[in-house]
Amino acid sequence: MNTKTIATELFDFIGRCPTAYQTTATIASILTEQGFTALEEGESWNLVAGGKYYVTRNQSSVIAFVMPADLEKTTGYQVIATHGDSPSFK
Repeated sequence: MNTKTIATELFDFIGRCPTAYQTTATIASILTEQGFTALEEGESWNLVAGGKYYVTRNQSSVIAFVMPADLEKTTGYQVIATHGDSPSFK
């Protein structure tokens, strides 16, 4: 993918997400399309090795994660975060 295409997709995304609420809904939709399973924050989770999951809070934040394929050999984890509310991407 070239840089012009990446930039165009980013600007399209920003245009669809004027608030944290639209950002959360858009990200949740993208995650679902990519095979992630939505979880409920207050419920018990049955996570499986290699599973892809996400949870939302207050319709304004998203946490997504992928379980390691081999839980026995996993010794750590990585976290990547971004901030999408005020002053937002604009």
